[in-house]
Amino acid sequence: MILNKKGEMELFTKILYIIVIIIVFGALTYFIFDSASGRVVKNQIISKQVALILDQAEINDVITIEHEENFKLAIEDQNVILKQGSSNSEKSSYFMPGSYSYPFYNINKIKITGTETKTVLSLEKNE
Repeated sequence: MILNKKGEMELFTKILYIIVIIIVFGALTYFIFDSASGRVVKNQIISKQVALILDQAEINDVITIEHEENFKLAIEDQNVILKQGSSNSEKSSYFMPGSYSYPFYNINKIKITGTETKTVLSLEKNE
């Protein structure tokens, strides 16, 4: 059996191009559907609203937020972090997919408690 090296190389490059096109098309489709769902914008709006409320809050204020089950609110380094996904996840990251952070400037201590569908923020005096 005689193999044609030139034909083999052309076939390999065409298959490689097809695979690259499929990957790019898949990534583009994912981006379009993710953007069309409005999830990213919703996370940004909720984080910004909570941060603005915290900026205006005073000591002994209690803020109650009712939300979906797959939603977790965290406060780290003067940032409100909204995480999508399991609410049992304690690790957070600014670069975690599905999370968004927004800064606030309240110097009081903020205590977060709540359930799966309700988050309660309590402001206490920072000692």
